[in-house]
Amino acid sequence: MREIEIEWRPTAITVTAQLFDEPNRNLSNLLWEMLPYNSLQNHALVSGRHLYHLVPSLDLICMPAEQKEDRTKSPDGTLFLSQLQHLAIKYGALSEYIPAAPIGRVIAEHLPLLRAAGKACWNATFTTKQIIEVRVRRKGSSARKSFSLPEFSPAAPAAI
Repeated sequence: MREIEIEWRPTAITVTAQLFDEPNRNLSNLLWEMLPYNSLQNHALVSGRHLYHLVPSLDLICMPAEQKEDRTKSPDGTLFLSQLQHLAIKYGALSEYIPAAPIGRVIAEHLPLLRAAGKACWNATFTTKQIIEVRVRRKGSSARKSFSLPEFSPAAPAAI
């Protein structure tokens, strides 16, 4: 079983997820082969408890899913990949039906950690506007890659 770690900074929360071999082996393989990477974490604004971030892979745009499912009915912790280059993670109830391609699931014992990460990301999106970085890597990977993102600062208001 292929396992990945998903880490959110600066929250210091890390979860382990297992990638599925079926039904979307092509997408699972694509993600596995491009690890590690980092991105900026986003949280859904109206559809519920749903995290997503941009996966830095142009190949994902052209890679069709072999099977999609209704995310609202998927178990919490399910990971999805989309042709919008998103890795999405369901961590609770969703109100918006959108078919998505499942590629893995956060292990059961890490679901409380996932919910804590989701709450922190929601708080950052809705209240504090804090930048949350997400790092995705193979579990136990000894290979180190620079995870540096550019420094972010609030933009100055535009002159009218």
